[in-house]
Amino acid sequence: MTRLGPEALRRFRRKAQIVFQDPYGSLNPKHPYTEALLSAVPNPDPSGRKRRIVLEGDVPNAIAPPSGCVFRTRCRYAVEECAHAVPPLRHVSAGHQSACIRDDIL
Repeated sequence: MTRLGPEALRRFRRKAQIVFQDPYGSLNPKHPYTEALLSAVPNPDPSGRKRRIVLEGDVPNAIAPPSGCVFRTRCRYAVEECAHAVPPLRHVSAGHQSACIRDDIL
């Protein structure tokens, strides 16, 4: 995306899809991508091990994104419904928005 010129970037922005929006200070894993990001943060306490979530699957093509949720090709919670509609960005807690139909399981 960083190599796109201004006109190409403008066209791309119309197709771009936000999957989560969260201020830095209030990370709250209500989207599978946020959950995976937080699992990668090193724990300074060696006795407090946590399970690292490694994203598998195909990285979505930014020029021709998949139908429905663009993260579904790498999401471990994806179901058939994720392919049919773009999930709306909705308020899930104070200062936190998420675009996931499965955020109730996190």
